[in-house]
Amino acid sequence: MPLDLASLDSVRAAAGQIRSACEGIDLAYMREHGFETIKTTSEAEEAWTEKCYQSAKGLLIDEMQDSWFFGSTNPENIRGRFLLFAGGVPEYRRIFAEVAAKGYEGFELH
Repeated sequence: MPLDLASLDSVRAAAGQIRSACEGIDLAYMREHGFETIKTTSEAEEAWTEKCYQSAKGLLIDEMQDSWFFGSTNPENIRGRFLLFAGGVPEYRRIFAEVAAKGYEGFELH
């Protein structure tokens, strides 16, 4: 079976997002404070989802509602959930630094 390069690109993009997200978590901080797990709060998830929606406003991608970027392939078949942050890497890292500086506000550490 031939490899679908579009799917491969999607996997690479998702892996890049996960890697970028993990860069924001300071594992040394977690170990020093005895934390083993980290989980977002519902409020933080909603706020981040809204930031992602807003990051797409004014971009061509915002007009591509029937694409995987907006959840067209999710199991619930719910449209309109923008799945990426399009505000740029510097802003993404600034947000993570701010969250870390506030003791990982929006996360439950255990």
